[in-house]
Amino acid sequence: MRTERLFNIVAILLSKDTVSAKELANRFNVSTRTIYRDVDVLSVSGVPIYMKKGYGGGISLMDGYKLDKTMLRDEDIESIMMSIGALSATGYKGVDDVIDKFSSIFHQHDVTDWVEIDFTNWATNKNSDKSIEQIKTAILERHLVKITYFSSYGQKTQRTVAPLKLIFKSHAWYVNAYCLDKSDVRMFKILRMREIIVTDESFDREKYLATIPIKKENNFKIESITMKMKFKPKVLYLLYDWYNENDIKLQDDGSYIVTATFPMDEWVYSHILSYGDNVEVLEPLYMKEEIQKRLKNILRVYQKEN
Repeated sequence: MRTERLFNIVAILLSKDTVSAKELANRFNVSTRTIYRDVDVLSVSGVPIYMKKGYGGGISLMDGYKLDKTMLRDEDIESIMMSIGALSATGYKGVDDVIDKFSSIFHQHDVTDWVEIDFTNWATNKNSDKSIEQIKTAILERHLVKITYFSSYGQKTQRTVAPLKLIFKSHAWYVNAYCLDKSDVRMFKILRMREIIVTDESFDREKYLATIPIKKENNFKIESITMKMKFKPKVLYLLYDWYNENDIKLQDDGSYIVTATFPMDEWVYSHILSYGDNVEVLEPLYMKEEIQKRLKNILRVYQKEN
């Protein structure tokens, strides 16, 4: 409690030139004598804090210790505030308190009220939110995690992993982790995790991070596929949600040809089938044949007699 009060006193003094002992005492609900003792503790700890008695006096920090806010432009301050605010989207605790402190220091208020960052789906998956919180805790506390994992091919495995980093990529959460069962770094999709158990066994995060080559750390170990597709004009507005404008080519008949690279897993089939009869896969041939096969299977399901 006292440590937190000492930190807050310094934060207040960074944003104000002078504060009276009575004002601080009222703010923290302690006596002025306690504030004087706090000032002594800060002074002994090396914080250049001093008190001036009489009219216009109070508690202050030496000018050389104050944060030089003139070094930062308004744009820099807003970028800092927005970056901190973005942490709230990951469920990081204490963000609001940090924002309040920085707002006080920089005399900025409501600099993030024009944007809200939300990584959750419209149909919120509470299990996914809980999983992210568990993984985040394991990363921060350096604890091994036991998981049941389903691969993109439907294979169910039991894994023990050392989680290293949470990654949000292409509308989904992943965790970059060292898999003790495979003795290698793997990328796990959070939505495919089941029965997540954060163990009491700790691990050396820096040790595992040091084993990851830079290129390997920044890329997903997922096989990719480049596809050429033909879309009807009516779904053009959807194409801009997923593809780069330069990859969308208008044809003479009004249709659009899109060439794009996808992760080669079950998701790619769901994505293509979501367009219904508004898309035709042109290349590669085996993907076109697989889509045809799946459509026939779907048709058989709905043609069954009740």
